[in-house]
Amino acid sequence: MTPPGRETMLVVDDEEMVRRLAARILLGEGYQVLEARGGEEAVRVLQRNFQRIGLVVTDVAMPGIGGRQL
Repeated sequence: MTPPGRETMLVVDDEEMVRRLAARILLGEGYQVLEARGGEEAVRVLQRNFQRIGLVVTDVAMPGIGGRQL
């Protein structure tokens, strides 16, 4: 059995269904989850929560700031 996660993850995707599904799965595994609808919002979330976020899960192709640039 895998121990539950304790870290905070940031999920970034411009497609709401994909973002919500990823967040739901991670929450079910015990992680704390923050969400952003795109790269610009993700930058703001990262600036406010930099010390808390252990991993960013992002879509690569998004309008504006894409996942690689993020």
